[in-house]
This record gives sequence, structure tokens and C-alpha cells, in this order.
Amino acid sequence: MRWILMTKLCIVLCIDYANGKSTIQKTDDTGTFWHVTDFHYDIFYGDGAYPVSSCRTTDPLGKWGSYHCDSPWALINSSVYAMKGFAPDPDFIVWTGDDYPHVPGNRKSEELLLNVVYNLTNLLMDVFPDTAVFPVLGNHDYNPTNQMPPRPNSIYQEISEYWDSWLGRYTGVLESFQNAAYYTTLDPISGFRIVGMNTVYYYKDEETKNDADPANQFQWLEDTLTAARANGEKVLIIGHVTPGGFERHAGQYWFTQHEDVEGVQYDVRYYQIIQQYYDVIAGQLYGHQHTDSFKLFYSQNGDPVSAVFVCPAVTPWNTTLGGVGANNPGIRLFKYNKNDGTLLDWEQFYLDLSKVVEEDAPVWESQYQASESYNLDDLSPTSMHKLVESFQADDSPTFDRYYLHNSVNYDASKCSGECKEAQLCAITEVDRDGYTMCLESSAFAIKFKITILIFTLLCVFSLS
Repeated sequence: MRWILMTKLCIVLCIDYANGKSTIQKTDDTGTFWHVTDFHYDIFYGDGAYPVSSCRTTDPLGKWGSYHCDSPWALINSSVYAMKGFAPDPDFIVWTGDDYPHVPGNRKSEELLLNVVYNLTNLLMDVFPDTAVFPVLGNHDYNPTNQMPPRPNSIYQEISEYWDSWLGRYTGVLESFQNAAYYTTLDPISGFRIVGMNTVYYYKDEETKNDADPANQFQWLEDTLTAARANGEKVLIIGHVTPGGFERHAGQYWFTQHEDVEGVQYDVRYYQIIQQYYDVIAGQLYGHQHTDSFKLFYSQNGDPVSAVFVCPAVTPWNTTLGGVGANNPGIRLFKYNKNDGTLLDWEQFYLDLSKVVEEDAPVWESQYQASESYNLDDLSPTSMHKLVESFQADDSPTFDRYYLHNSVNYDASKCSGECKEAQLCAITEVDRDGYTMCLESSAFAIKFKITILIFTLLCVFSLS
């Protein structure tokens, strides 16, 4: 069944969709790696509007995609071949999940899900046959959606077989993935210790809501980081559901907190681990939001100690969360220092769907380079904190550029007032309590108090 679908969907012309080469090039002292996330391959694209497919429109659909839909195969294929065109020889690829489309449960089955993961896996293998790929699952990569069990099951087992040529070369990795869909291994080319987290356990997962440490992942993470410190290793933490809040939808926090269950505060435990082991963590790479953003962890003394880099999605789907909007498809290339593991730069590439001509092959372009657009020396927590400081001015041109990048050049509107407060709170306050307090002390709180005052006055006048 999966081979038939593979033959039907994945044999395509190897077109070069990239406009030129990346400005980030490998040297004797520096390496590169790709980060790609949230393909959301809509196998029902063109069958009709939601709930038949992910498409929230009845308008005719273009071959290469629509802002109202998840990704058709043509878009996904172009994104991976664009990666090959811009930087054909990365040291490795990070793939942070969410492969299945945003469709109702009656349009999902284990068989359909596995076919989607199988096809995407084979595409990456075909285009990058000699490149290590480090994948993790997203919340849409299980059936039912979000409900990942902290124990072995048929989906973990089947996907581990697809990923055997990537992960099977490392001792114990496949077994760890089969057990709970997380793993760690030392990449021999870059020297990074890759820590593939299953943060879906902390997001809307009824399977884990009574468990303070689902599948003992937090304890495993601490043990892994302790060993990395002893061995002098630098760690890349990769995962799908990012910690912290959503900068484009104020109040949306990703890690669930079960207040009725003692000890279940996933955000607190995660934040404490990062604070304790920040010296060995080179960076944290996540997806899920579909946006281009970052988040900062601080020590108890207020010093920036770790950064999360949120990669934008390949899918352009206009989310159902109010006020968020769509995005242009994006892929990201990182540059790092081979000697000490410091992340140095990234280059963001994108496809402007609004300019795609139906009959022509789409052309992916370089959107920006972080070091130039943000005047960064590197991607260290200190450098990223200085970037946030540059955002503070009322008319900060750096923040304006960031906000345009946030939607991958889709939303060109001005972000100020409540919009900007939401962005800054999400970037600088990753823990739930800090994030909530930040929003309450901002323009949101003022607006709320004004609303209450007006309501009170109306009540008084109505009674008088």
C-alpha cells in the first residue's frame, strides 16, 4: 500500500526550485545544517473544502498551494528540492514533525498517517541520500491527534522502521524511539549531541495528564545533559511543540498545566532543567507555531542563558486561531562553529505564494540572513537578548523587520501596542507564570480594566 502511494505521488521531475546558492557556506571551521518543519501534507488537497480537506475556502486551488490550505505534494516537493539547490551538502538535517494535515478525526487513520510519514521520509532520503536526518514527531503525527501514549505502540514501531537508515546506525536510538518517541545520539560529523524530545506529551495529551513525568522523559533529559557535561559535549535539543506562549495569539500557552494534579507543571520542570544545564546546550530548535520567532530562557539572576529558535512552517495554512493569519512557506539553514558548537547564523528561505504563476515552477528565494538583518555577532543567548533590547523603542526598525519575518513576509502590517506587547512577552517570558504576569502588566491589563470600568458605570447609570 505505501509503496503504491510512493510510486503515485513521489516520482517527480528533479527541478531546481532554488534561486541561487546560500550566502552561508561551509569552511574548515564552520558547518551548516537544515531545519525544516510542519510540512502538513494534505493528501486530500483538491477534494473540497473543510472538513473534506484542510482547505478553508471553496475558491479554486493552485497547483503549488493556497494560504487557506495545508501543503499539496507539489509544494512539499519544491521545498525539499529548494533545500538541495541552496545548500546541497549540509552536515545534517533537523526535521521537527507535524506531517499530517489539519483535518477532522474522521479523515484520519493510522494507515493514512503512516502513508504520509512514509512519503515524506522517502522524499528526504531520495533528495539527500548521504545526509543524516534527525526527525521527531509532532502532535499531528499520531492517531488520534495529540494523544501520544508514553509507551510502545504500533505507530512508533512502524515509523522507526522507516527511519532505520537514519537512526539505526546509532546504538540504542531505535529502541528508545520505539519505547516513547524520544532519543539521543552523538552526531559524528558536527560533534553535537542531538536530543530529540517528545514534547507532545506536554500538549493536550489526555494520555499523560496525570503523569508529572511522562515516559520519564524529564529524568532522562537530566541524565543525558549530565553525561554531556561530563563528556564535554554540546547539545542541540530538538522537538515539535515549543515551550512558552504564542506571540501572535496572546494567552495561548503550549505546555499544558493540570492544576488539579499535584506536581504536573511541565513548563516549570523544563525551565528548571534548562537553567541547570544551559552551559552544555548550544540551542533549542522547535516548530509547531508555523511562525518565525525565538524565545529566551534566563537565569534566576536575570542573565540570558539559552535560546529557542522557532522555525516557520512549510505549510502556508491560515490557522483557526484568531488574529494569527497565514504564512509563506519557509525553510532554514543554520551555520555553526565546528570547534565549540556555537550557533553563528541562519539564513531563511521562502516561497512567496502570492507571486507564484500557476504554469511555472515556483522559485524559492533567500528572505534574510539573521546576522545582517538583526546585526548579530552570533546566535548566543547574549546576542539574542541584545536583539530584544533593540526591539524596545517605539519605532524600532529592527522590530519592524522581525515582525515581517514573523509571518515569512505574509503580514506587512504595523505591530504596536498590544500586538508588540504580545510578541515581547512571548519572547522574554517562557515560563507560564512569567508570561501571564507580563501580559497582565501590559496594555492587555489596561484594556481589561477600562472594559470593567465602562461595564461598572453602565450598571450604575442603569440603576439610577
